[in-house]
Amino acid sequence: MKRFAPATVRGRLLLLAGLCSIALLVVAIGLMVALDSVIDRNEGLLEGELAAQRALGAAQAGVGNVRRYEKDLFLNIEDPKRVAQYIQQ
Repeated sequence: MKRFAPATVRGRLLLLAGLCSIALLVVAIGLMVALDSVIDRNEGLLEGELAAQRALGAAQAGVGNVRRYEKDLFLNIEDPKRVAQYIQQ
């Protein structure tokens, strides 16, 4: 503190404000880097989850179509023409 003894109060306050500004800038840069990393990880996770949801939706639609086909086949089991038509599908 002896170094700054000849400095005025105004000079000390300006130096302190400058140091605080530099520290704030360093923290802001660090936070921006961390935020970018979190965004990248979340985008990867989201893409994986969307792919899984699409696959699940396709599977559910396929199961629904098979169930519908089976129901129609059993409802028309007495009509050989309709049964042959369903088998061709």
